[in-house]
Amino acid sequence: MYVEYLKEQGIKISMDGKGSALDNIYIERFWRTIKYQHIHLNPAADGISLYIGIKKWIEKYHFKAHQGINRQKPQYLYLNAA
Repeated sequence: MYVEYLKEQGIKISMDGKGSALDNIYIERFWRTIKYQHIHLNPAADGISLYIGIKKWIEKYHFKAHQGINRQKPQYLYLNAA
């Protein structure tokens, strides 16, 4: 249904081929986290509210300790790597 709508609008879509599940695993995990930790818990009234809510959530996310990187904060790792 969604794909058909995009095609009707002349929008080119890109999907991984077979066996390419690892190509975008990190962004898929990130979007899952946003959905379960913010979007589902804080339904937005409109697009602007959604944008502002996600922006605030991402800012908080960067300064939170993450299990996958030994309880370090992504922002500090990023700044120290530069």
